[in-house]
Amino acid sequence: NPGVVDLRLSREGFQAIAARYVAARDPREELLKTFALFDRGGKGVITVDDLRSVVKELGEDVPDNELHSMIEQFDVEGKGGVSREEFLGIFLDR
Repeated sequence: NPGVVDLRLSREGFQAIAARYVAARDPREELLKTFALFDRGGKGVITVDDLRSVVKELGEDVPDNELHSMIEQFDVEGKGGVSREEFLGIFLDR
C-alpha cells in the first residue's frame, strides 16, 4: 500500500537495538538497584532472611542450608551478609 510504513522489526534488528540499549546502561548502577531489591530495610547487607524472602517471592524452594552457604561464600567481610561491595564484586569480576 502506498503511503503505508512497515513498522515490523526483524529479530536481528530488535536484538541490535536491545543490545545498544543494554550496553548504554551503567552495569554498576543496575547492580546497585538489584542490591536494593534484595536488601530489605536498607541495612547495607543482604542477609539470609533477605535472600529467603526474594527466593520465596520468585516461587522457588531453596533449602535454608543452601541460602546460608550462598551468603557465607560471599561474605568475605564477615558482616553476616553480603555487602554492596561484595555484591558488586560477584558480578564485576573484582
